[in-house]
Amino acid sequence: MRSGKKGVMLLAVAGMIFGLAAASSAVVTRLDERTGTCRTLTPTVVRQGYLLFQENCKSCHSLDNAQGAPQLFAEKKSMRAWNRVFAQRSVDCARDGAWAGLQEEEVQLINDYLVSGAWNADYAGSCG
Repeated sequence: MRSGKKGVMLLAVAGMIFGLAAASSAVVTRLDERTGTCRTLTPTVVRQGYLLFQENCKSCHSLDNAQGAPQLFAEKKSMRAWNRVFAQRSVDCARDGAWAGLQEEEVQLINDYLVSGAWNADYAGSCG
């Protein structure tokens, strides 16, 4: 390969690497309507929400659960739909007191986790 083609190829590869690095470092945020706060969905925040979901929600919201609750997984709803569920607290588990044992921040972390995996999470909104 001639040196000119090597230079172009090297430049193209460097551009791809830079583009991937920039995309993976994008900050994802969501405006929480209930509290009026801007939440930054860092990997740590999402992990905390995942663990809280596993501990507090998964037993009722798994496939073939005894409670008859719908199976839940992050991709089931859009980001807007997950935010609406948590802002309005209109789902059965919120109304029947199942969320009563959770602190507000824990509920928000679960919402963060579900929003981060929503089917349209690549189109994250902002707090602006």
